[in-house]
Amino acid sequence: MLKAPAARAAVASVWLIAAAAHAQAPDQAAEPPSATESAAPPESEADPERATVEGSRRIQVLIAADPEQRQPLARVLRELMARLSVEVELTAIERVELRAVLAAMPPDTPYLARCYLDLRGRERAALYVHDPARDRILERWIDRAPGDDELAREQLGHMLLAAIEGLLSGASLGAPRSEVAAAALPAPDAGARARLELEPAPEPEPERAAWSLRGALLYEVAALGHGPGLAHGPALALAIRSPLALQLGALLSAQYRLPFDVDAGAEPVAMRMSAVALRALATLETPIAARVALRAGLGAGADLARISPETSSAAVRASAARTLTLGVGRALLGVDYRISPVLALWGAVTADVDLDRAQYVLVRSDGSEAELTAPWRIRPALSIGVVLP
Repeated sequence: MLKAPAARAAVASVWLIAAAAHAQAPDQAAEPPSATESAAPPESEADPERATVEGSRRIQVLIAADPEQRQPLARVLRELMARLSVEVELTAIERVELRAVLAAMPPDTPYLARCYLDLRGRERAALYVHDPARDRILERWIDRAPGDDELAREQLGHMLLAAIEGLLSGASLGAPRSEVAAAALPAPDAGARARLELEPAPEPEPERAAWSLRGALLYEVAALGHGPGLAHGPALALAIRSPLALQLGALLSAQYRLPFDVDAGAEPVAMRMSAVALRALATLETPIAARVALRAGLGAGADLARISPETSSAAVRASAARTLTLGVGRALLGVDYRISPVLALWGAVTADVDLDRAQYVLVRSDGSEAELTAPWRIRPALSIGVVLP
């Protein structure tokens, strides 16, 4: 299933190459072009007053979809456009109006393209890409089936990726806006045609980015030192991402470390330890591929360690169990691999710094001491798990 989006991207690229080839060879015998795939007009026919947006790496994307579809689609688009270093301005709309798609764009538009994605239809989804520099519109449709929401999002995303790649390379997409309008709309009178040309579509309010929350089920293994060895156990985490462009956020986690024993060597005593590890980190998340994001974090927390002394000798009296609170700093570097809109794989390496320099000693009845164990001050750890949604 992971290979399917790549295949669709290849198909979309072929459409663009075919359109460009048709524009370069108008004298060759060919089938009459459709309204969506006709050749680019000669340079002499271009509007000399139309401002170009060459060099712009910003697109406007207007999405008509249910709320549960909109957020996953927005995530797919941002991840794909990040490959091209293209900024995406997302706007939610109730429905795609054909007259808005066909409306002229302002000559001073800052956008490389205005794009409409329509996922409201149950039988098919649509993509429209308006190139303001050449005043051309690309139309694409895909058939839909029940339960194919993820497939439709991936397919539309890769079709848009191929279109924007074409624009950045200077290719001509689709057909002139006037031809698309003539094929799509009933013939209007002269006054209506003039209004369609002169009146730009109303600019919808951009959708405000929202805070996002994700939960994670993890298992972490930490190296404490030569004496205590490894500590491990399950963990729960909550990842919070802000609506800021830098994708700053926070990561809160709680881990239960399973009990383990620490021997005192020749002494007839030992201690049994368990702990709850609490952490709070500030994070920065960066997409590095369509489904892969890199996360870095820095913060602090506390280990609530339960220590129960034990003895194998009747001549030795063990003290009562106690709970210690130890300060810890943490640095994290992790990666998320999204396998579906509601599930991602998590992997991270961390380093905890013991702020209290904890040591565990045996105190004899005569007041003398013997060190039981001294954990490392810097303790590496590895965590793996899943992230929902």
